[in-house]
Amino acid sequence: RLWADSQQSPIYSQAEPLAVSFMNILKFIALLFLFQSKVFAQENSEYDLQNILANTLVKHPQAYLYEKIDSITVDVIKNKYLIGKTFVGNKYSDLLKYDTLTITDNERGILDSLLGVCEKFKWNTSDIERLGMHNLTLASKAIYDKRGQIEELVYEVMLPIFIRENTICFTFYMIYCRGWCSLGEITIHKKVNGRWERWIRLAEFQR
Repeated sequence: RLWADSQQSPIYSQAEPLAVSFMNILKFIALLFLFQSKVFAQENSEYDLQNILANTLVKHPQAYLYEKIDSITVDVIKNKYLIGKTFVGNKYSDLLKYDTLTITDNERGILDSLLGVCEKFKWNTSDIERLGMHNLTLASKAIYDKRGQIEELVYEVMLPIFIRENTICFTFYMIYCRGWCSLGEITIHKKVNGRWERWIRLAEFQR
């Protein structure tokens, strides 16, 4: 789960049983509404996740997805490329121009928390099926260690990070191909009229 809720329970007086009963009813209704909101938010997030991954991963007849991003890579992303509250990079619509995203203190806190989640996150086969990544097969450690030596592409993909009510998303991927060539990007996407677009390229890795 990528969110956490805190709730304080009110202290009621035993001398006011009717008030307690009424307040409990209101509390139940509020919790029911909150639960429904969580469900809708979760569904919406999964829809966005499917679209972001579809935009990020190259369509290939067959490729492997390694289960995780190692902690050193996440640390480099966090401390070199996703530092501070202002991000500047090439615009995808015109790579000769630059654009800027500035986030709030609260969004910075969310970003830091979710980078911590990404460091521990592992993809599994049910994720691949659920998110429609049907051309991908989960790579074993043995296959991952042979990346660059086998015909199939091997992906490392960080769990996408959404902020600003699922209108801004940060992604990172590396793709390895035969001959030890590799290509990767850290990208900021934004939602425009309900559709995800690649917006800012923060970094590109190529070998």
